Amino acid sequence: MIRLLLLFRVADAVRNATVRWPLSAHTGTHHIQLWVGQPPVLQTLILDTGSRLSAWVCEPCPHCGQHQSARYYDPLQSSTSSVTLKVHGFSDNNTTTCQFPVSVREQSQCLLQQHYTEGSRWSAYEVTDLVTLSVGHDEDDYEASLPYSTVAFTFGCQTKLTGLFTKQLADGILGLEYSEFSFLSTLRDHGILSLNEAETSPDAFSLCLTPTGGWMALSGALLEKHQTPMLHATLNRQTTKGMYSVIVQAIWVGTLCLTCDETTDEFIQAFATGRGTILDSGTTDTFLPQALADAFQEAWEEQTGRQFTERTGSYTEREWKRLPVLTLVFEPGHVNITIPPEHYMERKAGGTNIWSNRIYVDEPEGAVLGINAMMGHDILFDWKRGTIGIAPAQC
Repeated sequence: MIRLLLLFRVADAVRNATVRWPLSAHTGTHHIQLWVGQPPVLQTLILDTGSRLSAWVCEPCPHCGQHQSARYYDPLQSSTSSVTLKVHGFSDNNTTTCQFPVSVREQSQCLLQQHYTEGSRWSAYEVTDLVTLSVGHDEDDYEASLPYSTVAFTFGCQTKLTGLFTKQLADGILGLEYSEFSFLSTLRDHGILSLNEAETSPDAFSLCLTPTGGWMALSGALLEKHQTPMLHATLNRQTTKGMYSVIVQAIWVGTLCLTCDETTDEFIQAFATGRGTILDSGTTDTFLPQALADAFQEAWEEQTGRQFTERTGSYTEREWKRLPVLTLVFEPGHVNITIPPEHYMERKAGGTNIWSNRIYVDEPEGAVLGINAMMGHDILFDWKRGTIGIAPAQC
């Protein structure tokens, strides 16, 4: 009875989100669409809880590849745009200070760059314009979107891309790490996300992801999709600047716990090194600490009768059914994420029995829980309150 009462109170403490947007997915990456400028241009952006800057391709960008949008945003063609510093073709009344702490003031522009772990990077200059999150997926949704989230927002106007950014479907990226210059902070500052902070912080948001899309919701969770009440893990805000780092207390491979005796303290410490263990919606796969590799291999073989491999392999129906569920337990100890094989294994196209394992046990510091770890849960990111809400959900 005490346990049931605790869960009831936890569920009561979570506000149901009243504003939500549909997401789409392509090759393992989840996207949201927004309108930029006047006349409005529809842009498709990666949702990335693992980075803080927002930027998308702008005209002209001759070496930026082909992306989702029929046309790129052009600040010179928008009647509501302003560049942070004076650029040829803009009026003299533009602002004169850089908005982003990471920007470099160089002659007539505030320039910024972003590098990512897998090697991609982009260069951009700061622009401010009207931005509206789209409630749908096509050109007819602009008027319906206007009442919810139209704000003047400062972002990066990309002029150069390298690596995966030149090949991806998305036009750019929406950084969802906590920072005072994020899109969610801008919505909060304009009063769009104001509510009683005793329930949920104004700039909290939840992601409920599926292989084909899902939902993003603001200032609350998607309670109607929850299969059990939402529980709250503690964020480690000491080692990260805005990143959503959880504190791992245990990891299970099927029915075997890798961290449940005194000799495995080093494994728990491995989850906490570097940035710690971050929830990163901009990463498709999951990367566990390299320090666990031998123990993970041994547990995998005991559970499946097969050697663990990160390469493509063939599995019979019987072998598939024996693949373990991975479970990570977070502080304060009763909160967990479960990763079933249908999320961490990817079937080769054509309906064959050939699968690719998308769990890697090779991260040199900490761990990265990507989209395949987050799927099947509604996850509430609340930096101000220092918690990550997790509930199994039908997204």
